[in-house]
Amino acid sequence: MTTPHIQINGEVLVPTANIRRIRIVTDDDRASLASLGNHVDPEKFHTRLQYADGSKTYAIETIDEIAAKGADPVQNAEGAFVPGQNIKSARNVTPDDRRDFEARLGRPMRDDFKSQVETRAGLVLATVAADTVMRRLGQPYQPVKSTETQEQTMAP
Repeated sequence: MTTPHIQINGEVLVPTANIRRIRIVTDDDRASLASLGNHVDPEKFHTRLQYADGSKTYAIETIDEIAAKGADPVQNAEGAFVPGQNIKSARNVTPDDRRDFEARLGRPMRDDFKSQVETRAGLVLATVAADTVMRRLGQPYQPVKSTETQEQTMAP
């Protein structure tokens, strides 16, 4: 069941078309949240949603719960997901693409990036090949192991 929006944190409605990636909250995220003050409990947050404009929100829901709400997450790398209905296309990263990304980023691109996934919310780089991303569309969501907490995607 896919849906045009999901509800997070009890009352916030988020259009799935605006979500670039969903991932498990990391220790670095928790440290960042803790720096906001005593009114924020970093331990209550389980996922981080990044939007098309690069902003982010933390959600108390787990990825399993977000999937159950209809976000239809497709895992494009360990610990990082894209709402399946947002994926427009995927293609493998070429040497020319790699040079272009590195020029735009001003730093080397990690060798493990294998594909670029165009979503309605923008470009996401993935550590799996384009055909793997596309094969995962329409597949039942598989819960993430608790040890898979590292984000493996980035946007140029």
